[in-house]
Amino acid sequence: RKHKPCVIFIDEIDTFGRKRRNDRSGSSRATINALLNELDGFTESSEVMVLAATNRADTLDEALTRSGRFDRKISVDLPPHKDRVAIAHVHLKPLNLSPALTIESVAETVATMTPGCSGADIYNVCNEAAITASRLEKDHVDLECFTIAMDRIMIGMEKKARTLSPTERERLAFHEAGKVVLTWFLETADPVLKATIQPRGGRRSGVTKRLPKERFISTQVMLREKMVHSLGGYVAEEHFFQDVSGTAAEDLRRVTNMAQHEVATYGMEPARVGHFGWPDDDGQAVQKPYGAAKADAIDGAVQNITSEVMQRARTLLSQHLDHTRIVAGLLLRNETVTARELWTVLGERPVMTEEFRKYLETAAN
Repeated sequence: RKHKPCVIFIDEIDTFGRKRRNDRSGSSRATINALLNELDGFTESSEVMVLAATNRADTLDEALTRSGRFDRKISVDLPPHKDRVAIAHVHLKPLNLSPALTIESVAETVATMTPGCSGADIYNVCNEAAITASRLEKDHVDLECFTIAMDRIMIGMEKKARTLSPTERERLAFHEAGKVVLTWFLETADPVLKATIQPRGGRRSGVTKRLPKERFISTQVMLREKMVHSLGGYVAEEHFFQDVSGTAAEDLRRVTNMAQHEVATYGMEPARVGHFGWPDDDGQAVQKPYGAAKADAIDGAVQNITSEVMQRARTLLSQHLDHTRIVAGLLLRNETVTARELWTVLGERPVMTEEFRKYLETAAN
């Protein structure tokens, strides 16, 4: 108040503004109570404006968002393609681009290569591209630098010190090939941009990078197909090696978690457990609002869903065994396979979006 008129900005307010529970520490409750008291003292005539930002507005205490406090909510969505072009144009201006490129063409390329990215992500890509050009001792920043920068930021740095044995490389190649092929031929799955068997970042296994679609709703069909392609590596190892690795077991755990959410959070299995939905509380709830009988019904529904999607994954893989062998061969030979190469060997996807076609054209150029 001593510095009014002024604006107070609180970033990541969810770190201390979460919903108050009986099991939370007294210091956390005291902090949020003190903030609430201060907010009540800022009226329209006090010349003090308080703003806050969070990525988890659903976790904020209701007292924070009632009238007179943080009562105006402004949602900032991830930028669409047009906005990404404008953002990239701003961050490309300081770079020494190759004379063969125009800033407009590079901005379009960066926007196409960064679907689902924020403005900060695009800045990081442009900055990393400049660092890559310096590392490669290039006089200018070219498209190769942007491609390398995208991989380093979105997938992680190459771990060249990690050397896989021939047996591990073969298993990993078929694992990633199974994921790629099942993803490619499922209608609602995000298209694959790149797959590699070279360990990157904190991962000990390969990576399959996808082009996320801009969706406002998700359906049960989409969730089930996501489970199916997530099991691509599991069923590929099962078919070609007659056993599974720890990496495949991690995929199965993720699918089991998705099935748990489908049943207990989204209420998408009324025939098996009734019309029931329990909000995702990140495991903070001390007691669930249902008894042992309901818990057993949920476990049974999760088991049935997992078995169903596993069978769908096996069936789809059996229809594309030759494609899986081809992709695995490319991974063994080159360690990395791109969307353009996949398009050549696998053909058209069931649904070819305009953004994916634009990406393929950019990759070709």
